[in-house]
Amino acid sequence: MWFPRAHAGALKKWAALVGDNSFLFENMLPYYKKVSTFTPPNKKTRITNATTPYDASVWSIGGPVQASYPNWANPISSWIEKGLKAMGIPALSGGLADGKVWGYGYPASTIDPAQESRSSSSTSYLREALKKSTNLNLYKNTLAKKITFDGSKKATGAIVSAGGVEFPLTATKEVIVSAGFARSPQLLMVSGIGPASTLQSFGVPVVADLPGVGQNMWDHPLVAPSYRVNVLTHSGFSDPAVVAEHTALYRNSLTGLLTNNGGDILAFDKFNSSQVSKGTADALAAFSTDWPSLMFMFLDAYLGYNENGGSGPDGNYASPMIALTAPFSRGNVTIASSDTADNPIISPNWLLDPRDQEQIIAAFRRARQVFTQKETRPIVIGDEVFPGLDVQSDAQILAVLKKQVFSAYHGSCTCAMGPKGEKMSVVGTEGRVYGVRGLRVVDASIFPVLPPGAPQHTVYALAEKIADDILTGN
Repeated sequence: MWFPRAHAGALKKWAALVGDNSFLFENMLPYYKKVSTFTPPNKKTRITNATTPYDASVWSIGGPVQASYPNWANPISSWIEKGLKAMGIPALSGGLADGKVWGYGYPASTIDPAQESRSSSSTSYLREALKKSTNLNLYKNTLAKKITFDGSKKATGAIVSAGGVEFPLTATKEVIVSAGFARSPQLLMVSGIGPASTLQSFGVPVVADLPGVGQNMWDHPLVAPSYRVNVLTHSGFSDPAVVAEHTALYRNSLTGLLTNNGGDILAFDKFNSSQVSKGTADALAAFSTDWPSLMFMFLDAYLGYNENGGSGPDGNYASPMIALTAPFSRGNVTIASSDTADNPIISPNWLLDPRDQEQIIAAFRRARQVFTQKETRPIVIGDEVFPGLDVQSDAQILAVLKKQVFSAYHGSCTCAMGPKGEKMSVVGTEGRVYGVRGLRVVDASIFPVLPPGAPQHTVYALAEKIADDILTGN
């Protein structure tokens, strides 16, 4: 639900990789603004020391997606601010929406302030289109089986399945695939677009041999220690009295813990020369100078080995989750069969590259510093709960983190945008798939690089940009 934007350095790299300056931050900003309607934080319901600076000039109103802030600011966040300042991480003034990410801040989230509920593509774009459009047909519970082509390799539609019955849908102009980082490459491959050797091994006729389909997968692998604290967090929902109190607050006044999505402060940092080896530091230098190495996502719950957090053994917990934003490991997605009813095979390959192992150890040590500052110690009860202070050496830390590491759910780049003729390029800058006609992919799979931070806002902006391309005939 976090709604930060890609920073200027990431979009500069994107533009350079694809040879198109329309992807620079200043040129993407109108599309970012077009996406949403922004509502400032409610100062009447949020605690005064949970400051939420933002730059109103980079926001607008009138877009379908609601962007706002929860009516409940997690009490622990103001303590986290103190810890981050003590660690030398500065406060950001632009709310992570103005092209700058170096520091910490409270990003807007996709929250509808009228109901304090999630604003999604379904509740915004789709609902609006269903009300206004006279030519939109929605097929619910329907699975795309494959894209169809004519003899000239022009996409003519798709075979879909619903209720056990397969039937064709015909496209008179274009087919647009938006199935995500895993399903988009799967659908291309079962339709004959992808690495020829893979397609042939499953008996799929090759329409276009594109080796990059399903390759180059980026993600933000994350880990975290966990601490018991003496302020209310989402772990408090293990107490029936807390559940009753905050359910009543939500129902009666749209306030309380249930308006918050579990973490409301983000921070970005960069390794210094003492934290990683020279070889890793030199490799990281290939990213832009404003490209952070680390992203803090503060979960006010116990993490441990629970992918989605939990209540912890007893009481209230907090976990300074930290993710690598400049990873070197690349995953891949491939098909298990020629049928999309069979799930694709996803190999994220987190921490496969030794440089990422070095980074994740350093990142974990950095995360441990948040609740060991004298400024944050007043809220910490006892010592670190997970993994515990007996885990100290690099080898011990790495062993725990290999078991704990989770996805930030930022999978991307598996149908990467790039110049025509480059081996791993799958689509051009308008999302058109190479080697065929009348087919586009529009989702996070076509990112050429994964910017630091949550990709949601950039996916929306990219879709608006390509919609403009379609409307203008590009």
